[in-house]
Amino acid sequence: MRCPVGAHVRRANPRDSVEKGSSGLPSLAEAFDRPTRVANRHRLIRRGRSYGPFLPDAVLEELQTSAAEPIKDDGEKRGLVFAAFVASIRRQFEFVQTTWCNNPDFQGLTSEPDPVVGGRTPHQPASFTVQADVPLRLREVPRFIRVRGGAYFFMPSLRALRYLAKETR
Repeated sequence: MRCPVGAHVRRANPRDSVEKGSSGLPSLAEAFDRPTRVANRHRLIRRGRSYGPFLPDAVLEELQTSAAEPIKDDGEKRGLVFAAFVASIRRQFEFVQTTWCNNPDFQGLTSEPDPVVGGRTPHQPASFTVQADVPLRLREVPRFIRVRGGAYFFMPSLRALRYLAKETR
């Protein structure tokens, strides 16, 4: 209940989810085992590194007091560089992106893509539900992430590097 089901951190690694059986009820025999095994098949080694200056305190205060007016761009370059190491791009990174992050109906949600990286157009607002005794549904959550580029790189294993080193002698 502390971390919303639709939050990016929970979508990208839903290790504590309970899968539902054919009856629609949680399978108690596998409730604590199977979801972890499923999540482990799609695990990524990932890191994000920020760049650029932090937002000035005045901007942060303005964000907290008035959400009605858009904040003016100060022209500073800032953002996040994301890197992930995987054994299988398809089974790990692409699966997490398409099946968990970009799925608007993830874990029983309805029309709620990932609020951070979910696939939608820049002008298409989305909803976000915060679970509680009385759930809070935030509407028209704007997209605030812009992808500037991306690439896949091949990194050979140590065994492959040793093999290549032997062959070049």
